[in-house]
Amino acid sequence: ANAVAVGDQLAFTSLWFAGDQALPSLTAIVELSDPSGQAIFRESRLPAGPDYPTEQWAPGTYVRYPFSLTLPPWAVEAA
Repeated sequence: ANAVAVGDQLAFTSLWFAGDQALPSLTAIVELSDPSGQAIFRESRLPAGPDYPTEQWAPGTYVRYPFSLTLPPWAVEAA
């Protein structure tokens, strides 16, 4: 496990598969946990950003989307 400090930017890429049918509007939840498993940060986002909602994904499509977030001070204080 890697340590994360306040103000650190976390960047990662998500990969989604649309499946074989049209999708409804979906939301991705990004959650960070402390070593005990307690959630200290949680944020909901559109899986591929506001310009490409899941209703527009064609069946069988793979969608890659970069995420980044900055750990806010209150998240560490809550831990």
